[in-house]
Amino acid sequence: MENLDPLVITAIMFSSMLALMALGAPLAWALTICGVGSAYAIYGDGGLDLLISSTFSAMDNFLLVALPLFIFMGLVLQRSGITDDLFGMIHKLMGGLPGGLGIGTVIICALIAAMAGVLGAATVNLGIIALPAMLNRGYDKRLVTGTIMAGGALGFLIPPSVLMIIYAFLSRDSVGKLFAAGLMPGLMLATIYIFYILIRCRVNPTLGPPPRNSSPPPKNSNPCASSSRRAC
Repeated sequence: MENLDPLVITAIMFSSMLALMALGAPLAWALTICGVGSAYAIYGDGGLDLLISSTFSAMDNFLLVALPLFIFMGLVLQRSGITDDLFGMIHKLMGGLPGGLGIGTVIICALIAAMAGVLGAATVNLGIIALPAMLNRGYDKRLVTGTIMAGGALGFLIPPSVLMIIYAFLSRDSVGKLFAAGLMPGLMLATIYIFYILIRCRVNPTLGPPPRNSSPPPKNSNPCASSSRRAC
């Protein structure tokens, strides 16, 4: 395979990866098998030595120390129930507005992105918590799924971001500069999502209707009016 064109080698590796994934192999194993197999087929035993040396040189970078801690923070948010409390708080504060739960979902996604930096943390947690809650309150399915997916993608821009750390490691750029460059676009996207949900639900209230019992009870209501005199 040494005389093959690089495009042909790339096509073989890509098709092999797709075939392994179609057979049910996990993505990590599919990539590992394709990479190791291609290196051995092209360079022989020297290809395996090259993979080992490049792996150890990549692990010797201090930037990768932050990755396990961010992933651990995402697991803490998922297992501890903090996301449930955040959603409950947002539901009490903004649940009475048209599209209030969607706006609150975007805010929670931005907060989780600022705490964990993992893309899947907000998407998985809110997909379990916010999705059934909004669907049960009559929210439009497309608005609900779009809100969760778009809000979950904020973890790539709002620092800290695991992908920014990996990109800085590969491109030898400054992690601090990447974090500073991603902060304003992430906040701007969150603000645009909030205004979009608010405007769409104002124009078409059926997309995100407020709950029927969102209005507070009258002040002069008598709690004993519906009960017997003996109970009062």
